[in-house]
Parts: sequence; structure tokens; C-alpha cells
Amino acid sequence: MTSDAQTKMADELKTRAIQISQIQRQLGEVQLAGKQMSQTAQTLEGVLGGASRRLVLGEVTLAALLLEDSASI
Repeated sequence: MTSDAQTKMADELKTRAIQISQIQRQLGEVQLAGKQMSQTAQTLEGVLGGASRRLVLGEVTLAALLLEDSASI
């Protein structure tokens, strides 16, 4: 191999190593965001309680939206 070809190959390997490192970092960030979303969902589920509480919350929210909408007509 010529020196020029070896240099190009070494540069290409460095570029690929940097890209792989960036992908690994981004995957770590995605995993962390997923864990945070899961924790948030669990917290929200705990706050809302059981199905009956969620039903009441939904009904109250719907009623508020309908009242707000009818007031603007």
C-alpha cells in the first residue's frame, strides 16, 4: 500500500470511530429519556390513582372544555 492510501484509510477509521462514539452517546441519551418518561408516567399514575379517579378527571376536563367552547359561540 502506498503511504497516501494508508493515510486515507487511517483517516476513515478515525471518522468511523468518532461516528460510533457519537451514536453510543446518543443511544445513552435516548435510554435516559426513556427512563425519565417511565418515571414520569408512574408518578402521574400515582397522582391520578385508580380508574375511577381518572374517569372523574376526564369528565371534569370534558365538562370544562364544553363549557369553554359553548361560551365562545
